[in-house]
Amino acid sequence: MIRSVALIGAGAMGAPMARRILHAGFELTVCDRNRTALASFAQAGANVTTSPSECGGADMIVVVVATAAQMLDVVLGERGIGSGLGSAQGPLLAIMSTVSNDAMQQVRRALVPKGVRVLDAPVSGGVIRAQQGSLTIMTSGEAVDIDAARPVFETMGNRLFTCGGPGAAMTMKIVNNILGVANAVIAGEAYRLAEENGLDLVDTARVLDVSTGRNFMSANPEGVRAAYASMVPDREAFASLLSIMRKDIGLAADLTSGSPGAYPAIAGLMSIVGSIGDETFATWTRLGDL
Repeated sequence: MIRSVALIGAGAMGAPMARRILHAGFELTVCDRNRTALASFAQAGANVTTSPSECGGADMIVVVVATAAQMLDVVLGERGIGSGLGSAQGPLLAIMSTVSNDAMQQVRRALVPKGVRVLDAPVSGGVIRAQQGSLTIMTSGEAVDIDAARPVFETMGNRLFTCGGPGAAMTMKIVNNILGVANAVIAGEAYRLAEENGLDLVDTARVLDVSTGRNFMSANPEGVRAAYASMVPDREAFASLLSIMRKDIGLAADLTSGSPGAYPAIAGLMSIVGSIGDETFATWTRLGDL
């Protein structure tokens, strides 16, 4: 039974996920380099640390960092989780970042022989659903380990899917992100075009959601503005999100390179995401004007 959880990466997604775990009654350790981010967790009764090596004693470790390089550093780096493992059976390690299967294989090769049980567990839903505890969580790995982690996952998400063996959940998340990124970018311009031509945003979303234009930005018509507002609280946050989107589409492009099909639209999406900037920030800011 899992009693203690360590979460590494208290950023825009990781921080609300950590709060859900803490409020559910688990003994929580939060690890992040940002001491300001750690202060609020310390005040709330969580243990805090800046060193991933101090997380190795938890029953379950959750990693929510932005990139594969960051993930490999906090897991396998000099002060990573691997350096803090004891002699007893290793913890459950849930990688909830979106990374490549190659990166996950590096983790498994290094830590499974040490008794660590590794799960792919990427999430979808964004900051608002992270705050609500209503994320979608895609899991893959050993069934017994997924079952053991389920009570922790259920604090953060209300839609849990088992996708298969090691690597399957990361592939599923990459496929999801192709559509998610395309929807966010194209829907933003479509909604702005609608408003500039006299249509009401909420009414537009209601029509789209029961028509061929249905997308995840139309699923909650009254929440469209809040969704875009959450992505552009400031220019720095937008730049960070854009970096993640480019990383995710890069992972998709890498996946297509090993597949026999032709994928010109995904290649085009990669070009679009690589070129957007101030114009998209302005559009999302306008839409998110609450």
